[in-house]
Amino acid sequence: MRTLKRLLLIVATLSTPAFGAQFCVHDSEELTTALSTASTNGEDDNIKLAPGIYSPPGSFGFTFYSSDLHGLTIGGGFDTPSGGLPCSVSLKGAQWSVVDGAGINRLLDISVGGASAAPIFLHDLTLRNGSGIGSNAFVRLSRSAPSNGSILIENVSVRNVHAESTVASILTSGIILVRSSEFVGNTVDTPNGTVLDLVSDRPGVGGSIFFNNNTIAGNSVPASSPQAGVLIEGTTSGDVHVANSILWNNGGTDINILAPVTAYLDYDDIGSRNLAASVMVNESNPYHVDPHFVSATDAHLTNASPLRDGGLAAPIGGAGNADLGGGARVVFGGIDLGAYEIQDAIFKDGFE
Repeated sequence: MRTLKRLLLIVATLSTPAFGAQFCVHDSEELTTALSTASTNGEDDNIKLAPGIYSPPGSFGFTFYSSDLHGLTIGGGFDTPSGGLPCSVSLKGAQWSVVDGAGINRLLDISVGGASAAPIFLHDLTLRNGSGIGSNAFVRLSRSAPSNGSILIENVSVRNVHAESTVASILTSGIILVRSSEFVGNTVDTPNGTVLDLVSDRPGVGGSIFFNNNTIAGNSVPASSPQAGVLIEGTTSGDVHVANSILWNNGGTDINILAPVTAYLDYDDIGSRNLAASVMVNESNPYHVDPHFVSATDAHLTNASPLRDGGLAAPIGGAGNADLGGGARVVFGGIDLGAYEIQDAIFKDGFE
């Protein structure tokens, strides 16, 4: 209960943040400058991306390396109204601000050291078309020990990344929260590769990883890989909560849990899984059905999906207020599985 209260406090704080430094950026050069300034200014930083496409400045992508003890937020979809304050209007959804690696660059690398408990928060952003040589993740959010700061990802889309071993990696000794996000259409080459690697070394009891209303689907990983979709590892003794998520058709195993945890799997559609012997499983209302996506490249659910309105209304860690496209997270009184909520009321009763 103490962990849940702390997590809810973190989420509430991020909903109405009070930042020391705010940056309104409109292009790649301004984003590079903002990240450089934020790494050394000794303040909590909020980097707001205006709608547009941001091209990484080099093969390592946009980078942020710091031992600053303060928090960092990067979010997209911030517009400036005529005569209004810069970046004062928030357009919800991942589609407005896009980091595009053009098939040759990594996308985003954030690494924070020091003993900070301040969070890293990434929201309302698309990261796509990353590629390059090497085994490092193309999207990396890392807090090295002794930091116990949380890492939170909400309404983020990662697509069309071609990686040698790992598409995205999240590492911390604190809480990891990922919700209403998608990892779709990515490719990993090595047999032991993975699309999303979640590593928590959070000591003690209570929750360490919360993974709610996400879609990990349609990725291409060698069929021999036991780690194709989501890999959960680390030395944590905390609990792992996976709720309302779709993990489907990723080439190899859709979820692989190696950390010695109790895994709570609630209202998930999981195609295949691999669990270490040390994992204790507490599962409720599992699905094992074709999600009925709109297409192989579009992870919206069709009106006929068996996952429509089939989720847990209030998962631990929350479901957020908006889906990946910026629409309401709960429609018609029920919550859909996955990153997207069906918004169309016309065919609610199935009279197509």
